[in-house]
Amino acid sequence: MQDLGTQPQERELLRLLIQYGHVPVSQYFAEFSPEAEAQLVTIADWIFQELEEDDLKLHDQLVNTAFGEYRQQGNTEPESRLRYFIENPSEELKSFVLALITERHQLDDWKRRKIHVVHERDELRTTVMLTLRRYKERYVDLLLADKSEAIKTADEVDCEILMKEKIALEKFRSSLSAESGRVSVG
Repeated sequence: MQDLGTQPQERELLRLLIQYGHVPVSQYFAEFSPEAEAQLVTIADWIFQELEEDDLKLHDQLVNTAFGEYRQQGNTEPESRLRYFIENPSEELKSFVLALITERHQLDDWKRRKIHVVHERDELRTTVMLTLRRYKERYVDLLLADKSEAIKTADEVDCEILMKEKIALEKFRSSLSAESGRVSVG
């Protein structure tokens, strides 16, 4: 089985960025307290802020390119930004983005049957929050794997430093897992 690293999570972040980056959501950026006030930010600003705050790097080169080009577009209209990607001179980037944003299934005629279907856009804040958390969990898993490999070949002094770093990463992974309700093993 091939280890995809953070690729699925990075691609999902990009899809959310391109489709909903312009949408404002209210978000708490500090520890929640009764006096805390939510700030209204766009999905794009939230995603970029989270990646920068935690110093997270995108490993998938195509996703990284698309993130950079999205950011270069600045505050252009959502339709213009989407058109930019769809009409991009890079055939690889164009087909990649089209594959990400194309809905494979479409629910039809549910209103007539009086069945309410919750769409992704109705739960954007939760969707983005969970996607960011999954990305961070996977990113930390990769860092832990790197630390474990480095420990195997380290001398005694370096090994002690690496072990402390690994313990800190494991605590961080546990806190992320606790927030998402996932069981952290290892």
